Amino acid sequence: MIIGSSAKKIYSFSVADGTQRWSTVLDDIVTGSPIIANGVVYVNSQKSLFALDAPTGVILWRAGVHTFGLASAAVSDGIVFIGSTDGISLCLQRQWHGTCQRLSGGELGVRPAVSIAETELFP
Repeated sequence: MIIGSSAKKIYSFSVADGTQRWSTVLDDIVTGSPIIANGVVYVNSQKSLFALDAPTGVILWRAGVHTFGLASAAVSDGIVFIGSTDGISLCLQRQWHGTCQRLSGGELGVRPAVSIAETELFP
């Protein structure tokens, strides 16, 4: 089980006995729900979207995301999707040090347009 906290940490607990497996300090509080896909935990803080190694909690990469921490990521076909408060949906490849692609939003940022611009991920 993975949970975030207002202490700027994310925790992993054993489902079998409830013992803490690991905790990782992030750059701000966690109010969204973490998601696990293919051995990677994706969690959004008030400032960044993080990818952590699920068994160890080691940070694999971090990308700046404007969400005020309320958004939770979704994963499909190895691509991470998350909405933002600046009207842009983000689509990130599951590469630890790859690129972050910003998809321009349509009306109210709801429908992504076809054009894609690239932004660097922060290791």
